[in-house]
Amino acid sequence: MKRTICLIDAENYSAKKLSEVTKFIQRNDNLVEMRVYGDFSRPGLKTWTKYATSKNMILVDEPGAVAGKNSSDISLVVDAMTLLYERRHEFDQVALITSDSDFAVLARRFRKNGVDVQGFGEAKAPENFRMACNNYWCYNEVVEENKRPHGLSGPLLKLIKLLKKAIQQNLNADGWAMTASVNRSVRSLNPSIHHKRYGAKKFSDLFRRSDLRTMFELRRVGDSLQVKIAC
Repeated sequence: MKRTICLIDAENYSAKKLSEVTKFIQRNDNLVEMRVYGDFSRPGLKTWTKYATSKNMILVDEPGAVAGKNSSDISLVVDAMTLLYERRHEFDQVALITSDSDFAVLARRFRKNGVDVQGFGEAKAPENFRMACNNYWCYNEVVEENKRPHGLSGPLLKLIKLLKKAIQQNLNADGWAMTASVNRSVRSLNPSIHHKRYGAKKFSDLFRRSDLRTMFELRRVGDSLQVKIAC
């Protein structure tokens, strides 16, 4: 169970959707702190003030003193660096709740320092931010995961779904797929997914994981390795 701190860009995410996100995080991890950033004098952000108070969140109000300048984004990044370099021992994972590509650099900095980054936002989020996170979750994916019985972690369920889809795209006449072809399809379907993030030295090792090997079958045919979905 990872200790998770949420950093929320209120100007790029709705307060009405946050309850599903926190529920999702708490299915498998410990939510230790939530911080929300924005110019809460703006009419569109009034709901955040009430919500943050009711949920014991840290509300960081940054009125936009200069037109075209987003003070709240800067404040979020400054606080993130303080967390990383002064409070790193207090958390293992960060949830960046935003659809703003400007935070891609921040996500990469966290990961470079050994912090897992879970991104939550809208489907419109640019690819560079999605790929900068270990995993990126759209709101509808979060809702669907919350409906599942508690068991396998959300990121692992996402991987299983992706692997099965890639296998189905590459089936040969006898119902098997070459792992090399499946790997290419996975990269095409979701470039942010890489086997090393799941502790596998090579792609085919994913199917040998103790929590996945009952779901897939492997066989060697000549020089190629093939996989199929277990019955």
